[in-house]
Amino acid sequence: MTYRFSICKPNKTDPVYPKLLKEADTYKDLNLEDCVEGYHHSLLIKKVLATMDTYMKDFSDHELYMKIDDDTFIIPNRLCEFMSSQQNYDPGLQNSYMGVFIQEPDGSFHQSKPCRDEFSSWFEPPGKFDDTFYPVAAQGGPGYILSRSMVQKIFENKIYENRMLNMEDKAVGLWVDVLKKEQGMDIKYITIPGTNGYKNINEQVISGPLEKYPYILHHHLDGLTIECLHEVAKQGDVNADIGQCYRDYTNQDPITECNDGEERWADDTRPKQLSKGADLNKASYDLAANVND
Repeated sequence: MTYRFSICKPNKTDPVYPKLLKEADTYKDLNLEDCVEGYHHSLLIKKVLATMDTYMKDFSDHELYMKIDDDTFIIPNRLCEFMSSQQNYDPGLQNSYMGVFIQEPDGSFHQSKPCRDEFSSWFEPPGKFDDTFYPVAAQGGPGYILSRSMVQKIFENKIYENRMLNMEDKAVGLWVDVLKKEQGMDIKYITIPGTNGYKNINEQVISGPLEKYPYILHHHLDGLTIECLHEVAKQGDVNADIGQCYRDYTNQDPITECNDGEERWADDTRPKQLSKGADLNKASYDLAANVND
């Protein structure tokens, strides 16, 4: 497993540029991508595409590509064990699209409705995507995994062309849908145990022994909480209480809404069950400089 922090390369006149070069040289875990930081105008999906390009050029000996946000805690050994358990369904995981998917009460995968409110952080103009519902998509914050062959086909067939949506996770879901419907790949949608981390979507486990901690991916955590959870997991004591990591946990902003007349949830409520079209995959607005860096 190889990990990298990816940020868009700033202008060389930017005071932060030499600092980034020094950090990259010191820790060997930072990639400076040819892109522009931001969220709207397809900037985030362009950044993801740049990381995929780097993966194909520099890390193609790795069979899987994974993207997570930097405010997501991951337990690597649990992830590896989970993926091993999926080999019976898809040997080599070459057709698997893995991530934290929202599922309906009947077990089907949730599909979100595009937000047409141009003042919303989640605005998706019809010119970029004009269907009623997005294809099934893993949530962007906790992260998702694609096989090398899937990423390769996305580039070889230029599936991303004319499919650069504002919503990064929905764009990747769209690309996978094209692989399935137009390229004939037998895509397996695999849910990784995890949470988007927003209190008005689901109740979260933030106390109890590590053995009972149900997540492999936990999004929307601050750095101190992630550091603490990492230390607890590294010690390997299954009876260690994860609650110690959440004593000062304040990163619990509710999800923001799309004010476009479609289905909406109040900030202080949690839906009893999902309804097709309610966009529950999105989070409160992150500053461009902190998104996926």
